[in-house]
Amino acid sequence: MKQLFSQIRTYPLLSNNLAVYALYDQSFIPQSGVDAIGQRFDPQRGNSLEAGAKKNGFNINS
Repeated sequence: MKQLFSQIRTYPLLSNNLAVYALYDQSFIPQSGVDAIGQRFDPQRGNSLEAGAKKNGFNINS
């Protein structure tokens, strides 16, 4: 089954250990076949939005 995806990402760095990010994603999956009256099935479509912060490791002094 063929799948098509598009994405937009951004990762601006705030410091050496901290960055914020945002992700927007769209998907489209065509469906094969027809229903009982001969009409084609609609494709599956999806949207996703995610945002957050990422921290790289912990500086633990022993």
